[in-house]
Order: sequence, then C-alpha cells, then structure tokens
Amino acid sequence: MKEFFDACVTGPVLPASVLLALVSTYWLMVIAGAVGTDVLDWDFDLEADADLEGILGVGAVSIRFLNLGTVPIMVWMSAFALSFWSVAIWLQSPVEDLASGWDMALVVGRNALISLVPTKLLTQPLRGKFDTEPPNPDRGMVGRPGVVTSHVTTTGGQVEIDTGAAPLALNARTTEGEIAKGDRIVIVDYDSETRIFEVERYSS
Repeated sequence: MKEFFDACVTGPVLPASVLLALVSTYWLMVIAGAVGTDVLDWDFDLEADADLEGILGVGAVSIRFLNLGTVPIMVWMSAFALSFWSVAIWLQSPVEDLASGWDMALVVGRNALISLVPTKLLTQPLRGKFDTEPPNPDRGMVGRPGVVTSHVTTTGGQVEIDTGAAPLALNARTTEGEIAKGDRIVIVDYDSETRIFEVERYSS
C-alpha cells in the first residue's frame, strides 16, 4: 500500500493525482450540497466569426471532437482526470530516468495527450444527454386573449395583450380571413422564425 501511495505522489504521476483529487473533492462537495453542479460549468462558444474562421476553425473542430462543449465541463474534466491518472500510473517512469524538469514535463505532456483518447471514449455516450431546450417565454402567450389594435390579416397586423400592468403589443397574423381593429382575439400559435403570433377571433 505504501508503495502504491508513493507511486501516486512521485514524478509525472503527481500532477495527475492532484487533478484527480481536486475533481473528487468537487464531487464530494456536490454530494454534500456545499456547491451546485453548475458552479464550475462554463459554456464553450465555438461559433467563430468569419474573420476568425481560418484561425479558430481547426481548434473549434478539435474541441468539439473531444466532446468539450457537448458535455458539462466538470463531467469532461472528471473523465479526463481519471484517464490522465490511469495513463500516468500505467506508463510510470522511474524518477531517476528523468534527468531534468524538461524531461518530466515531456512525460506529463505525453500522458495528457494519450489520456485524451480514453476521455473521448468515456464521454462519447454522454453527448446530447445534458442538452436542455431553453424555455421560450413567447410560447407561454399561446391561449392568451387580447384585442386587435391594427387590422390583422394573413400577412400581418398588431394585437394587444393585457398583462395586468402595461399592455403588451405583439405582431400577429391570421391563418385565414381578417380581423378588424377592436375585435377580441385569442393567440393560437407562435412562429419562432418570424416571431409572429397567429391569432383567431375570440369566441366565448
């Protein structure tokens, strides 16, 4: 047991052991309720502008390939830490064979690069499992009654919805026919592409 512990805190294995310990501490704190699962979660915005596409394109593709940005960062880091530590133990080199700090850094870098392969394999089944559809507040308007403030046709118009505070003006259209100004309507659908509400004449 002592030999195994010494191996974990010696040479190129030490950075991997530290990273694994930090990740383990994080999950223990999550389990204990001390922190939320999103406290260290960052979003990767990989949509490069046209001017940067040539520079960042390859990097963005590589990041996506490794599943960064498609699974939560702490889940990815957990898989990487476990892979990094396992590779470091597996390929452990005697400290006396590493003549300098540069040799040590090269071995650590090699282990990190190799560990990207099992990290990719471990996180691949998790792609898409954490995706959530953002709430669409405009969808919540469906079913709400209102009044026409500008003649509504199949091509456009405007309605006003009572919100209990200031009335809410919305662009609207009908599926068929026309609705005159001042008539009561009810919202029946919402087109997210055009951001226009479809309405029908309100009938009590």
